[in-house]
Amino acid sequence: MLDCWRVKAVKRNPLWVSLQAFAEAKPDWELITDMSESIVDSYVAGTPHLSKLRRKTLEQRDQVFENQILRNRDELLYVELCHAMNAGDIGRVETSFLPWTYIFKATGKHKYTWGSGPLLCMAGYSSQCELFFIMSKFYFDRVDPLEPNFLVLDNIDIE
Repeated sequence: MLDCWRVKAVKRNPLWVSLQAFAEAKPDWELITDMSESIVDSYVAGTPHLSKLRRKTLEQRDQVFENQILRNRDELLYVELCHAMNAGDIGRVETSFLPWTYIFKATGKHKYTWGSGPLLCMAGYSSQCELFFIMSKFYFDRVDPLEPNFLVLDNIDIE
């Protein structure tokens, strides 16, 4: 992903031949967010973008690039899940279940798909779901309220 930043920086300003040169130029926050959105649009697979690439003839397609943008998407999903878990944001963890379920299904991990399916269904009924209660109330126990580090509890007694 860092190379994506370098490529976009050179396209914005030919003097920014490296990320070091880009950083030394002290870009403002608006430019950084604009470049971030442009990088995601160009180098992370989204359905419209990927569909457009796959409609090309085999001679015109760049299958290596297509695979890389899919990989970038999946790696960003993983990073998002890790950040959500480290922050103890159970809502974001739940939101990431659906894409992971599709990934598990596509890669033949049917047991993971079967296991995560009920979580998706039950999470929508939080007031009636004991499992959701366990996840949202007891799954993470904060070690230090000022640090984003959590201790996962192995044994939870439910009465």
